[in-house]
Amino acid sequence: VLGRPRVDEVEVRFILDPNVIVASVLAGTVDLAVGRGLSFEQASQASSQWGQGRMDLSFAAASWIALFPQFVNPEPPIIAEVRFRRALLHLTDRQGLVDTFQGGLTPVADSYVSPGQSEYKDVAAGIVRYGYDPQRAAQLLEELGYARGPDGFYHERGSGERSNPSGPALRVEVRTTSGDDLRDKVLYATADAWQKA
Repeated sequence: VLGRPRVDEVEVRFILDPNVIVASVLAGTVDLAVGRGLSFEQASQASSQWGQGRMDLSFAAASWIALFPQFVNPEPPIIAEVRFRRALLHLTDRQGLVDTFQGGLTPVADSYVSPGQSEYKDVAAGIVRYGYDPQRAAQLLEELGYARGPDGFYHERGSGERSNPSGPALRVEVRTTSGDDLRDKVLYATADAWQKA
């Protein structure tokens, strides 16, 4: 419609090794790399070495990292309780994670709709935000029937007991798939924060 394209051919390559992506970009054998193939650290390092081009670090950090609860036969069963998941959110310093692992370039994901999307203005007023608040998390856990035991862990309270923990220690298993360095780092930092709490 607009005449002959200025580009004769577009070659698409699927490069699985992030180191090969960086080397190809720096060597000039690749004109554009998209997706989450590079970690933020790799993209930042490549940006400082790439004189002929530009690395959009906001794009490298734009993907949100998510933790998903297991709802099919959850173990412990309390994971199915929304107040418990709220407590876990309050125990997670998500802004700290963004600042540490994504250079502060992406917002904390309080909604599936990103602040950069045009639809955000339509949903912004209804978004519930769960800020980092260990005291609120402790209150939610106590409301759910848990109390801190002498070992420092939360335990289920016995029936009729207000503060004596008599049940097993509250433990949450966290898993991820391999191959995503950023997801691994976020998982370990999150698990560490939950264990400390």
